[in-house]
Amino acid sequence: MYRSTRFILLLAVTALAVFVFSFTPQENATPDRPPTKWALLVGINDYRHNGRFADLDGCVNDVQDMKALLIGKFEFPEKNILVLTDAKATRAAIIAAFRQHLIANAGPGDIVVFHYSGHGSQMDDASGDESDGLDETIVPHDSRDPEGKVFDISDDEINGLLRELSQKKAKITFIFDSCNSGTVARGPGKKRHAPQDERQPPQPAPGERLGQRGVSEGKNDLRPADLDYVLISACVSKQSASEHYAADKAHGALTYFLSKELSESDAGATYRDVMDRVKGNVNVLYSDQLPQFEGADLDHYVFSDSSSIAQTYIPASPLGTGRVQLEAGRAQGLTDSSIFAIYKPGVKNFEDTTKAIAKVLLTKVESFSSEGKIIQGEQIAPFSRAVEIAHRYPDLKLLLYFDGIAASPTLKTIRTKLAEYQHIAILSQPAGYHLLLRERNREIVTEWPDTTVASPPVPIGDSDAVEHVVQQITAWAKWFNLLSLDNSTAGAKISLTIDSAKKRGEFKFLAPEERQFKEGEEFECIIENPTRRELFFSILDLSTDGSVAVIHPEEGASVLLRPGQRDTLSFVTFLPEDRDAVSDVIKVFATSQPYDFHLLTQPPVRGGKRGDQPPAFNDPLYRLLEQATLAISRGSRKSVPRGDWATAERVFRVKR
Repeated sequence: MYRSTRFILLLAVTALAVFVFSFTPQENATPDRPPTKWALLVGINDYRHNGRFADLDGCVNDVQDMKALLIGKFEFPEKNILVLTDAKATRAAIIAAFRQHLIANAGPGDIVVFHYSGHGSQMDDASGDESDGLDETIVPHDSRDPEGKVFDISDDEINGLLRELSQKKAKITFIFDSCNSGTVARGPGKKRHAPQDERQPPQPAPGERLGQRGVSEGKNDLRPADLDYVLISACVSKQSASEHYAADKAHGALTYFLSKELSESDAGATYRDVMDRVKGNVNVLYSDQLPQFEGADLDHYVFSDSSSIAQTYIPASPLGTGRVQLEAGRAQGLTDSSIFAIYKPGVKNFEDTTKAIAKVLLTKVESFSSEGKIIQGEQIAPFSRAVEIAHRYPDLKLLLYFDGIAASPTLKTIRTKLAEYQHIAILSQPAGYHLLLRERNREIVTEWPDTTVASPPVPIGDSDAVEHVVQQITAWAKWFNLLSLDNSTAGAKISLTIDSAKKRGEFKFLAPEERQFKEGEEFECIIENPTRRELFFSILDLSTDGSVAVIHPEEGASVLLRPGQRDTLSFVTFLPEDRDAVSDVIKVFATSQPYDFHLLTQPPVRGGKRGDQPPAFNDPLYRLLEQATLAISRGSRKSVPRGDWATAERVFRVKR
């Protein structure tokens, strides 16, 4: 929470400090030849021997997201990306692919990415190099076989493979969307952790031990911490890696927000730029998960690439006369009736849509591919590049689960009432929910996924108990859906930076867990318009008490920000008397015309009377905001222009 030095604000603030900073990144040495880019992506939903742990839902989506990103943003040749999923991702196949696809092909200065999404676990340490007697592992499709012949891939083996690859002097990024030594807690989705394999693993043969005794481990327990590489992991040891549900699809929480941040980042973004934002976005929704990044190149360009394009494209190919196929689908967030501009192969600047050779309306969207018809322009060439210019948003919904509803008449009545709301979806299974309702000690309790209470319990003996809970949940639906609204494009982009007034300049180099403010400390909120067009901006506070407030401007429509202009707002942190720490999301909306976002404000979710509904408007963005936050059914199939608005958000923590 904070007070502005221009005007007094009373806000609550979030579980993790996330800041964006401007600094000059280090660039890797340029080799004698242009670097070649290689990737091995492994995603396992279905396990052959899963009697002791559950299959997963989002791992294949993860690797498809990453493949689309590597091709469309970082221009990895598709032939250099090897994908292993489900039954193809056996222990032998993963190790062989690492050796034959990455180690054998990589040369000095090449860019190499290894991504794993699946279960993590532990097993007995066969090499004797672990102080706790356990190796951390990733779990292949065929591990835990009844015959006892197939084991997980241990951190020793990963360590050895990484050392072999490092000898090629390539620039390496490892991404692990799994938890290796975390405990499994009840939560909104499946956890990517399999129980420890209690079988005795075989002793490595002489000369085949891939690990190295005495090497220090990183924060996620996957070694080593002493090589020239970057490791991005879903969480620290003892935490859980969650599956995240968005647009009716499952993903790993780490991969979902990492892909999102990478796709929206400017060319030349650094690991520190991207991961600070990823950590905040994951942790505000999953308090028991704090993604990590470590290694020697944290201030280097992501994937050692300073020339990546500013806006991600999707490969497009002709599909008969007047038809086009896009190499992305529902798993990547595409929706039917959305519109794409098509550019010639090799084009990197998509800001000027008048240079597009065609516009395509999507008519068929499948899991990982889409089809559309050309509505303007000419037939496209193979390897063309598609960029979305208008998106048809699916109905945004708060996902709700009722625990123990069969034994609670009050919960049944609440469920019936809430089923009438268009912006709320009631789940039949406890997976992927945002909020859970239960009856406990003759009170209706609303819980976050980490089991903490979201809003004050309501005694079922109160005459207005049902209406009280319905008001709480509909207000939370507005909060969640407003938080979910997101757009960042080359056409309308806004920069939001949080900095310390006291530690300006050195603040960005503090460890992420140290980047938090104390009560009464001053900090700065810096808004910048990096585009060539005028934008209007408003700053919203989405507090974790469920309130929505416009913190700038104090009243009226959004504020004009000219091209290249920045505005710095100073605030002083503040804590309520009954709290030792508070957390919040600061969200900026930038629009091509002024909007009054005060229409979206609401008080904390305390069960009080809701304010009058604001009037309806015909403007596409206003209607999108109404549909997301005011329980209005979308009805039409119209898309909202991407270039007319943008969002940016940051999360930070204040402690007493």
